[in-house]
Amino acid sequence: MNFNLFGDPPTVEQIGELRAAIRSNNRFEDSVGYKVLLACPIPVLDVVAGMTAYAVESAVKPDPLAPFEMVPGSAARPWPAETIAGQYAAKVRAQGRDLMECEVQALERASDVESTTRLVLNAASQSLQSAVADFFSSKKP
Repeated sequence: MNFNLFGDPPTVEQIGELRAAIRSNNRFEDSVGYKVLLACPIPVLDVVAGMTAYAVESAVKPDPLAPFEMVPGSAARPWPAETIAGQYAAKVRAQGRDLMECEVQALERASDVESTTRLVLNAASQSLQSAVADFFSSKKP
């Protein structure tokens, strides 16, 4: 699911549809264990090998639903209101839900970028003011 921090956040219904789609795409028939089961020519060993491969694959592979789990209390965090993160979190609070893990990560990255940009702009502004002041002070007769 693509979501836009500048747009409207997904609704609870849209998130539910996304989770259902991910669950339906996470089938045994698409796993390595199923391929091992079909490739092994020895009866009984094919089932053991296939289930073992599937168990290992399930343990190693990350949960596809993890980024879409709700983070309790995340919408109530003190997101600065004047930032993109604060505006997005306010929209989510208005929906009456918490933020998903992927939303929290995106908002934290956006906050980091905004704070870094503000620091750079402040430093550039101070440098420019200093340069202009130096220029005009050197022009005095």
